[in-house]
Amino acid sequence: MTEYKVVYSKRKTLALSVDRTGVVIVRSPYFISRRQIESFVNSNENWISKKLEILKDINKKADEEGY
Repeated sequence: MTEYKVVYSKRKTLALSVDRTGVVIVRSPYFISRRQIESFVNSNENWISKKLEILKDINKKADEEGY
């Protein structure tokens, strides 16, 4: 299972993002339960894995080029 940070806000839907340091962020309305959030993250594991892999490739390329 992927580790993630939950940010509650006044919104209507769940959203996933991965920041440039590789932290998975779930944006959630206040009324969504932790179980629903976990289910959402689990159902999007493939997307999360792809984004983390892309981020890893970008960081590796940047290191090779000296950025």
